[in-house]
Amino acid sequence: MKRENISIELLVLSDGNPRLDPSLGEDEAIFNMINDQKDKLFELASDIVKYGLNPLDTIGVYPSETYRGYYEVGEGNRRICALKILISPERIQHINGSLYSKFLLLSKEYPLPNSVEVGVFKDENSMRHWMEIRHMGEQNGKGLSKWNSIQKARFNRMQTGSDALLDFWDWLIANNILTKSEISSITKTNWQRILREKYFPFLKIQYDGSYSVLPKDIDVFTYRIKEIQKKLDGQTVAIVYDQIRIEEFFNSVSNVLYGKPYQEVISEESEPINTLPIQETDVNDKTKGINDFSTSQGASASGTMIGEGDDSTLTQTNSDAKQPIPRDVFNGCRTIIPYGYPIRTKNMRLNKIINELKKINADEYPNACGTLLRTLFELSAKVYLEKQSGENYTETEFSPAIKKAANLLREQGYINNSQHSAICSDIENLRKIFNGYMHNTECYPSSEALKNFFKCHCAFIKGCLK
Repeated sequence: MKRENISIELLVLSDGNPRLDPSLGEDEAIFNMINDQKDKLFELASDIVKYGLNPLDTIGVYPSETYRGYYEVGEGNRRICALKILISPERIQHINGSLYSKFLLLSKEYPLPNSVEVGVFKDENSMRHWMEIRHMGEQNGKGLSKWNSIQKARFNRMQTGSDALLDFWDWLIANNILTKSEISSITKTNWQRILREKYFPFLKIQYDGSYSVLPKDIDVFTYRIKEIQKKLDGQTVAIVYDQIRIEEFFNSVSNVLYGKPYQEVISEESEPINTLPIQETDVNDKTKGINDFSTSQGASASGTMIGEGDDSTLTQTNSDAKQPIPRDVFNGCRTIIPYGYPIRTKNMRLNKIINELKKINADEYPNACGTLLRTLFELSAKVYLEKQSGENYTETEFSPAIKKAANLLREQGYINNSQHSAICSDIENLRKIFNGYMHNTECYPSSEALKNFFKCHCAFIKGCLK
């Protein structure tokens, strides 16, 4: 096999494509392909014009015995068919009017290739083994091995930085609630079926794009999820196949643990689960200092926690005594960012940093957390500035980047005057999170100080990531 660039006009669709019924000539092959693939063929064409042909997937051809100087397509008929329609949309005008219109618009919007790189084989027989490898399944290992649902989720998390179910599993393992083996004993489908909103009150779970459990509810959650794991261990989807069986399943769990249906348990819960998001209010001017480093060279953050003023979360006036107090998800949290704290961005690297700060125990790994937090502040500011101006801020130093981002955020209404003052007055302290102990052999970051830096300036970070 040798690789060559060949004109698309010289490539002929196969009459005997196993994907389709046998055809007489290329026009019938296109007709059969349209009837088989429909809109999927247009999606393929859209991807090709936007990104090009997949370099990991070679188109295989061999010299045509019917048409001298032409090549028959053995592997890649869908791709070549999509390109041929893009070049000449009128070929399907009377086959599928809707697809014709879509292909016509697409062909006008993007430049189209005249030739493609293909692998040229001696004849059809020399391709058969590789076509078998490509299309006939795993074949005990020699064929292509498709990703299962968990492997696909892992790939998606690599691209986006987050996957709700995988992140939840990691949290279960990190907090010694379930082991990796116990989690793996339950199929992904069964996990998805039990993690439904209706059952969150019983499970003590909150969901805002990711699953989380408040610190005060972890013991109850652990007690219930362990019983659920026992009942689902090694079970097929039949045990929670439909809503009736899922309902029966949760009642059986509740009866084992409490001797009553789960709805009765929920109704008897003395304190309903809080689903209110963290409230971001003014940073109060009456702030408390926090310890930064273990030596006198350390700095202290000047801001108070966003969402907290003096003692507003501790006391209530008579007029609002009946109003629920928003819970502090930071209270008792061992990580820099609480697991359920709602903060996301489209930037893959920043998402990974955020996820690591939600998983790493700051008390045990303050140095790693300090470096990550310093990076989160700087990269968030620079990503925000680059989006605003289109300029490159890679070489901009930390302090100017933070200050300029803070100024723009205030102008655009993402942070208020108090929050702006807090971040600006803390720029030097933030810089020392990294520099202070990197250059000094006797300094190291305090985990409580690191947690408080994020608490005080989470509005700044979230504003940069919007």
